[in-house]
Amino acid sequence: MLQDTYCYKLGQKIAMLTDEEFEQVRPHLGTIELIRRYRAETGCSLLQAKTHVESNFDEMSQKSEAMATYEKLTGQRLNSMDERYLARLSDYGRPCPPCGKPFRSRRARFFAECGFKLPEGETAGVMPPPGGLRPTE
Repeated sequence: MLQDTYCYKLGQKIAMLTDEEFEQVRPHLGTIELIRRYRAETGCSLLQAKTHVESNFDEMSQKSEAMATYEKLTGQRLNSMDERYLARLSDYGRPCPPCGKPFRSRRARFFAECGFKLPEGETAGVMPPPGGLRPTE
């Protein structure tokens, strides 16, 4: 289930993907993911995998496929190819109690935009599953 959540780097809400949905985009994210997958499949060295992937990689095709997969999942079009890295819900912390925007990370303890500070020793933790998030502005 998709969730529009505030993205700090873009300064607006975008459709965030669950980890399961993000796994459909991951194979198209670029050479690092392709190298990891090739090594897992073949057991070859990092250098061998890097050489293989770089000699067989069509970067524009992969980026276009990542954007198309995101659009298929969300119904939203990304403005930039780099935005596809920002759309994983589990990268953010839970919503800030006063303002409802997500903490920037799961390790956050302070919310700079509204000044909210979590109690000593507490961190933002993980974003709740889709459907459990208050709407944000």
